[in-house]
Amino acid sequence: MTTSETRFCAAVLLVASLAASARADDRIDLRWTLAEGDVFALSIDSERESRMMTAKDPIVTKFRMKVAADLKIDSIGPDGTAAVTLEFRTFTGVIAAFGFETPLDPEQSDVSGKSVTGTLTPRGDLKLDRKALKGVVEAHDISEEFGALFPVVPGEGVSVETGWAATVEDREEEWAVLGSSDGAVKLAGTCRADKQGDLGETKTSYVAKGTMSASVSLDGGHPTQVAVEWTEDSRLIGKDSRLETGMTLKRTVEVAKKPR
Repeated sequence: MTTSETRFCAAVLLVASLAASARADDRIDLRWTLAEGDVFALSIDSERESRMMTAKDPIVTKFRMKVAADLKIDSIGPDGTAAVTLEFRTFTGVIAAFGFETPLDPEQSDVSGKSVTGTLTPRGDLKLDRKALKGVVEAHDISEEFGALFPVVPGEGVSVETGWAATVEDREEEWAVLGSSDGAVKLAGTCRADKQGDLGETKTSYVAKGTMSASVSLDGGHPTQVAVEWTEDSRLIGKDSRLETGMTLKRTVEVAKKPR
């Protein structure tokens, strides 16, 4: 190899090294971009199956819910946390148990236009008034369906193939950035929980595990789709009694920012 060829190869390697270093240092900000007056259209499709074990067959209850709602940013606090209002536009829900299906509010009369307040941090931690949510549908408590709607992202930028952990409600979540293309970032995560307790003669156990995925718009500064699927199992074992329950949740949330 000649001297000029050697210098050319060294230059190519240097450029490649600098490019790789730039990619490694290129950090992506996954936080919400929030401003007073912003309105985000939410579409929530949730399926929950609850199981109670008995001496014979388990008692299974299925709940399916579809919601269209507007998440309104009312004001922004000094730390960036937003005061929000979630206003329901449409709602359909069905409960299936013991071979029967019961629709909830089939005429939309009791739900459409109702609203609840809460807060949303730039990291995606949405906390809604659970007491108010319980009163949205008179025949069923839907508050559990609105827990952990969005991934809680880091407070600083992250690199591709790096991850982070977050504690959300009773679960430990681990997320990773899979890559970015066309102005969107793809995320994947897992969640788990394993808690054992002792209440005198009663032993308690709570185990949860699941998978999650999300897509975040870099231009819009918000997640565009979040999908979760997880299972939970709980046990209360007393001296003369035993109660075992389980739950499976599948939920997809789609988010679109409305034009002003």
